[in-house]
Amino acid sequence: MVRGNALYDSLCNELHFGFRRIGELNVALSEADLPALQALKKQGDEKGVPGLELWDQVRLRREEPNLSRELLGALYAPSAGVINPYEFAFALVESAVRNGLELRVDSPVSAIEKAGDRLKVTTRGGAVTGAGSSTARASPRTPSPRWSAAPTSRSSAQGEEYMLDKRLKGSCAGSSSRCRPRRPRAPSSSPPSTGR
Repeated sequence: MVRGNALYDSLCNELHFGFRRIGELNVALSEADLPALQALKKQGDEKGVPGLELWDQVRLRREEPNLSRELLGALYAPSAGVINPYEFAFALVESAVRNGLELRVDSPVSAIEKAGDRLKVTTRGGAVTGAGSSTARASPRTPSPRWSAAPTSRSSAQGEEYMLDKRLKGSCAGSSSRCRPRRPRAPSSSPPSTGR
């Protein structure tokens, strides 16, 4: 987990999605919460989480003067960050496609089975068996020896969603299977949907 957290900086630079390290505070509302913060710090230190600090009331008020005066202390984790999950998901899919993944949409997964040390994923278009990043192999019913990815049902991806983020170039509205951040959509002649 610590190594994965550290990789977000280079991954963000490579794939260009919204990510910023802003730090995180876990706060103590009562005396009973203080030992929990100490236990979290100990656990984080044992796992190698960098920069963890326990803050008392004085430090908490100095660093974050607008927080409640009722707070007794905090655990500060400077390596925590925020991410734009939509940009991140699309960036990962786009990278996978550039690296040989065949993306299949409108192909609901009907079964996932363990086949020895591999997984067999079945869709209405066939089945793919594979494991790891380079060992996928097709079953006789599958035309391509690549992994596929799709939502489990069409209805789970319908509805209107709007991204209100100035960093996005263009707009993003529509069902998740059609929504592509960073690419402007053509104006629609049909009225917008009013619900999910």
